[in-house]
Amino acid sequence: MNYILKTIAVLLTVFMTMAAGCTGDTGHSSDSSDLTDSSGKTSTETSSDPYVDELPELNGDGDVVNICGWGYAEATAELYSEELTGEIVNDAVFNRNLALEQRLNIKMNVILKADGGNQYHVPNIVRSAVLAGDGAYDIMAGPTYASAYYATENIFLDLRGFDYLDLDKSYWAQGYNEVMSVGGAQYICTGTPAISLYRFMYVTVYNNALFDSYNLDNLNDAVNSDVWTIEYQYKLAEDIYDDLNGNGAYDKEDLFGFTGGARTSSDTYWVNLDVKMLDKDENDYYIYEPDISRLSGAVDKVLRLYYDCAGSYIVPHGDDGVRDTDIVTIFSDSRTAMATMHLSAIETNLRDFEDEYSIVPMPKYNDEQGTYKTYVQVELTAFAVTKTVSTDRSDMMGAFLECLASESYKYVYPAYYETALSYKYLQNEASVEMLKLIYESLYNDGSIIYTNELGGALIDLRNMMKTRTNTVASVIAALEPKITASVDIMNGLYKSIRG
Repeated sequence: MNYILKTIAVLLTVFMTMAAGCTGDTGHSSDSSDLTDSSGKTSTETSSDPYVDELPELNGDGDVVNICGWGYAEATAELYSEELTGEIVNDAVFNRNLALEQRLNIKMNVILKADGGNQYHVPNIVRSAVLAGDGAYDIMAGPTYASAYYATENIFLDLRGFDYLDLDKSYWAQGYNEVMSVGGAQYICTGTPAISLYRFMYVTVYNNALFDSYNLDNLNDAVNSDVWTIEYQYKLAEDIYDDLNGNGAYDKEDLFGFTGGARTSSDTYWVNLDVKMLDKDENDYYIYEPDISRLSGAVDKVLRLYYDCAGSYIVPHGDDGVRDTDIVTIFSDSRTAMATMHLSAIETNLRDFEDEYSIVPMPKYNDEQGTYKTYVQVELTAFAVTKTVSTDRSDMMGAFLECLASESYKYVYPAYYETALSYKYLQNEASVEMLKLIYESLYNDGSIIYTNELGGALIDLRNMMKTRTNTVASVIAALEPKITASVDIMNGLYKSIRG
């Protein structure tokens, strides 16, 4: 276990996998600040340690920073803790907030908005306030794709323009920065303050006991040998099936080699199979250049694993949600050798799992794919600073976010994984190395984050999993004019914001 604890500091190298987008004119840098800098520093300098902030000693004179937060499910406890309770993550959040307030001499006011599962609720509240000129909220903490949806409406400030905020630090998600930077500016970000960043990462979990009973080598070796592909997974799964309930029907009460889902659990494949639809031009603006051949090949590979493999059981479209899915039940009953899950499902549902299990990244497209890629479900929390923040408080917002991220790395990150380390998938050195690799491969594609703006291509891919039909050519042909026009409009809006 000492090895595991020492490895915690290494795991965050996920955020160094991709360079942040180009930075241009920063726009709204302030001439004065409410923050008093006793060292005379006026901006963040780059440190040789990517996990240590370079904030000077600052004094916010008791100013209150109001954060409108997503009061739902896994995101609720990311920012707010009322008191010490003895629960490790809760107490880490409490101590982080206390440390932040003491370092900056500010007060942190988290306003949680229960949304009943409506991911647009918090962004809508913030948007309405900003458009009305109401400065009730300084910072928004909301679901990524819902936050991105409003980023073109000129309601957020350019994060690249703040003194004291260094988005190139490794406690900010660099793979995310690459996607969300646009024209050298960036309006939303995520990183260590978002526990949901870790909880919503999709992985392959496998049952060691079932692997042993079928004389299968553990998947760690396949990953390390760079042969862990979706075809490799198919071959492992195809010979594992048993009609456990003896009813002669192929149903979810049986034993399987692989279990996945036809809706949200299928989203991960378009990232882990390295299919890219939205790219950037030389000026850091979006361009729509889908690799139709690779996308169609990826759909074929997933459909083959899902429906041509004798050992696969796929949870139907209507029963495969972000949190509620039969995948977890089937795996926790030791009735599948492999399954697709995000870490939150493992954290919540496998605490009392009797068999030993392990985690590996999601498989590659083929053995020619350079690196493994890990998809994070786009409900993870993103952060933005509202346009109603006055110029003389902008430095405060930059310092606040930077301190929030660095102190989260110091307090919350190790607390979360100290808790997670009690789970069986982190009780050996090999599993820790797999977790490290998973984090190093974190990525997301702009076409998924901006799915609603770009004509809902992700929904069409889900429908292919539902209907068991590859319609990539016709779907792309039908969507291309709309998506191309939407990308042009989106770029135009971002350019108008830059001025």
